Amino acid sequence: MKKKIGFIVPEIKNCGPINVVFNIISFLSKEIFDVQLIAVRKNNIGYETHIQKECSLGIIYMSDYPSKNSFFSDLNKLDILHSHGYFPDKYMKFVNTNVRKLTTIHSLFYKDYIKEYGLLKGIIGATFHFHYLKKNHFDKIIACSKSIKKNLSKYLKKDNLTHIYNGVNPKVYKPLSNEQKSEARKKLGLKNDYKIFIFAGRFIRRKRVPELISFFNEKQFNNTQLFLLGEGVEETICRKKANNNPNIIFLGFSNTPEKYYQIADYVISTSSTEGYPMSILEAVSCGCYAYLSNIPSHKEFLENNPSCGDFIESISENNLLENKNTNLYNLSAQKMADEYTKIYLEEEE
Repeated sequence: MKKKIGFIVPEIKNCGPINVVFNIISFLSKEIFDVQLIAVRKNNIGYETHIQKECSLGIIYMSDYPSKNSFFSDLNKLDILHSHGYFPDKYMKFVNTNVRKLTTIHSLFYKDYIKEYGLLKGIIGATFHFHYLKKNHFDKIIACSKSIKKNLSKYLKKDNLTHIYNGVNPKVYKPLSNEQKSEARKKLGLKNDYKIFIFAGRFIRRKRVPELISFFNEKQFNNTQLFLLGEGVEETICRKKANNNPNIIFLGFSNTPEKYYQIADYVISTSSTEGYPMSILEAVSCGCYAYLSNIPSHKEFLENNPSCGDFIESISENNLLENKNTNLYNLSAQKMADEYTKIYLEEEE
């Protein structure tokens, strides 16, 4: 008999943690699991169409239910419930202990919440989130990197902590041949003799995009361009920093970042904190070499994938390297889903 598994998220939109959930769902064995996707909030984005066909038990929204009781009554019919995010973790207290309860942690609470919401709100939010993890009877708490697991172990019991690295869909995020890359650039009016750096993400403080622009301007490499794929509260600051440099190109937000990764040569990040960054995994899977800031999650990525990148301090015009990685399984959603499956079925062993 198949296991009924639910994935509960704050809302369904194009962002790192939701794409992790989509990837787990897509690569789970449908012979073992029937899948339901659950969102606390409903929006009008329509991003759920990307995963609908993989959810044999459908997609439901807490906001569609007449009461919390009726909503949690349905959740308690599941065998396994896997939460992602603050409100999903909070609401797990209403789920019975006969349901196997798991959560994935995608960030460093105190660091990330403070940078996202300010000092007071950030500290309060992080403190409450740890409270929910302690009190809501999770069978397993899964970090998306060793550095996050290490951080969690300062506040939580270690016996139900583990880590599983994020992975990406290799059917979508894959490199082009040299000929295909050249043709794709030609269609976009880009020069083939230029080296293209790409950043993908929100323009928020912890991503340090203004600092990245300053870094690019200071280096003044010949025949290079910097693509900035995203948007956010610091966009005005970023545009001022770019100072009309024709080689810094603001692309805005895209639901298909792979088409830009595939024509780029390097993915670059000066972030001050990350979980296990999806944009880096995606870009590297598309053939980019990564130049990254020296933070724990980036260090971890480079240790796991030494042929795929280096620290940003090592960058120089005469030493721009290529991605030599051929083992893309290590970055794949299939590997991630296989490891999650072992945890979902642990109780039966």
